[in-house]
Amino acid sequence: MKITRDTKIGKLLEMDERMQDWLVSLSPAFKKLTNPLLRKHVAPRVSIKDAARIGGLTPNEFLRRLEEAGYEVEYAPETGQNPSADDCKQAERFDIQVFDARPFLDEGKDPFLAIQEKLRALGPGEALEVVLDFAPLPLIDIFGKAGYHYCMRHEAGGTVHTVFFLPGQQRGFWHRLRRRFRGGGQGRKAGRSLPGAPEGQVLGPEVFEQKRQAAGDKIRHLDVRGLEMPQPMMQILEALPTVGDDEVLFVDHERIPQYLLPELEKRGFSIAARTAPDGHVQLLIFKKNNA
Repeated sequence: MKITRDTKIGKLLEMDERMQDWLVSLSPAFKKLTNPLLRKHVAPRVSIKDAARIGGLTPNEFLRRLEEAGYEVEYAPETGQNPSADDCKQAERFDIQVFDARPFLDEGKDPFLAIQEKLRALGPGEALEVVLDFAPLPLIDIFGKAGYHYCMRHEAGGTVHTVFFLPGQQRGFWHRLRRRFRGGGQGRKAGRSLPGAPEGQVLGPEVFEQKRQAAGDKIRHLDVRGLEMPQPMMQILEALPTVGDDEVLFVDHERIPQYLLPELEKRGFSIAARTAPDGHVQLLIFKKNNA
């Protein structure tokens, strides 16, 4: 079997029982694969391209390591927003503002809006370092569209530090020295705008039940409870192209995924929600022309 950037990690694990240990040796970020639940539900959906980003590598670098280990691989031109050495060098020239988003997740809250507001509040020459226990792939994609670059660093314990910055906004040594002794200063805001707060109306339980009944047996089910971010969003977005005009996607979720809403809006989908008897959130996603 020839391995490409689109090969799923689950397929690699099926190929060779030693693959899990090899992945962990490649990057501490893959230690989460020792969790049977994540290995069963996440690995089959994560491609080498996605895994490379999680591990702080480019897809071709990931493939090169596999080739060195004796596997047959097929390379492709590098695309996407993988961190480059130049990006990490640029990030070092910024005044870094640190934001630990892990307490939000511990409380069951979505940190997207808080991170977005922190980015908006940055002054010239400042960058935002976001601390999480995983690589924030959806944030990288969303903020990348607004012109932000990033640099990612993994700690041995699994903590991931991601620095977001606008190229050309960094300041020189003397500027940073003056800021240090003057205690900072706000200055003007960075010149490019971030995507706005998540748009798109979440319809209520009445619409949920109406659409569920109208769909009959044309309901696709997806359960993303228990998965670590950003896997719930990734799995939902991956499932959308399979939803027909007269079908609906029924999702069992732990919360209403706020930062998914603008992505649904852009793709022409509506969403309704209700609370299940056990307290988890159930979502019904359907095409707008099926409204």
